[in-house]
Amino acid sequence: MPDLKPCPICGSARIARFRTAGKVRMPDLKPCPICGSARIAISRPQLDSCLVDCGDCGAESSDVGETAGAAAALWNRRAGAPAVDRDALVALLDEVVVIRTAVDAASEIRAEADERIAALAGRLDALLNP
Repeated sequence: MPDLKPCPICGSARIARFRTAGKVRMPDLKPCPICGSARIAISRPQLDSCLVDCGDCGAESSDVGETAGAAAALWNRRAGAPAVDRDALVALLDEVVVIRTAVDAASEIRAEADERIAALAGRLDALLNP
């Protein structure tokens, strides 16, 4: 296996492969939980630790593993989905629709008012500057 050189920009020694039973393989990494990117890398900031980070948004694992495999397992760990009160969610979404409808109506009234003000300003200008 060829030696991996450090990043020419930041100097980080990125570890994208590790040995298992004489074979080189990529650890299985889930996409970034923040942005969904698949550009995920394992880095070794210190000799005895590895962490996983996203190449797009910069999110990184909060836990550090001693090996690339341990770091991958920590990255892949996800909190369970919280229980959602569907009735409360529907009520909130209904309220959003009501507010959005009111905002749209207010926008129409505002546009009509702006047109009337512009017409009055024109009439005022004609009176003041014959």
